[in-house]
Amino acid sequence: METAIDTLVRHEPRCVLEWLLSWESSGEDWSSGTQGYCFGSWFAWQCGKERLRNLSALTGAKDPYIRVAGAVYLCFEDCELGMAALRDLMQIEGDPGAWAALTLARRGDARAMPRALQVFESAGDADMRGVPHQNLQKRLLVLLSNSTKASGVPWPERGIDIRTWWRQNAEKIRLVDPWFETLEKQKVD
Repeated sequence: METAIDTLVRHEPRCVLEWLLSWESSGEDWSSGTQGYCFGSWFAWQCGKERLRNLSALTGAKDPYIRVAGAVYLCFEDCELGMAALRDLMQIEGDPGAWAALTLARRGDARAMPRALQVFESAGDADMRGVPHQNLQKRLLVLLSNSTKASGVPWPERGIDIRTWWRQNAEKIRLVDPWFETLEKQKVD
């Protein structure tokens, strides 16, 4: 069943955009810290009108996840503009910046890898709060696994720090995301 907000995002997205630009996480429960990821990604995926303008505006939201979501999806409308925004946003501390860097890396930008690899500096929370962080780690491991396979570089042995391994092998690895072309056509991250 389609809700009123679904209809607005598709047909009058500016109304929802104004709310998203000023939205801030309450921090009240385990999920509130990453709600911006959900809100921003959903809006950016479903935005039905003036996508370039609306997604560009989203990169100026208060919430860091919403800003990154705007830039991630902006890449589908104007790759250069989206990539430039992601380069700025990967400087954000924590997982939003790591997501921006991961998106750049998935698009072949190896310069973003040191920032993306910072996601391994902590294991993340052991409860539900840690799931988004662990998902970023898994997405980066999938990218690295596919890239090492495509580049003929052996995967690091157990116990080797992945950041050290990357520094030793970065010049030999071409970043490859085998699903990128399909997701690009679908305009979904």
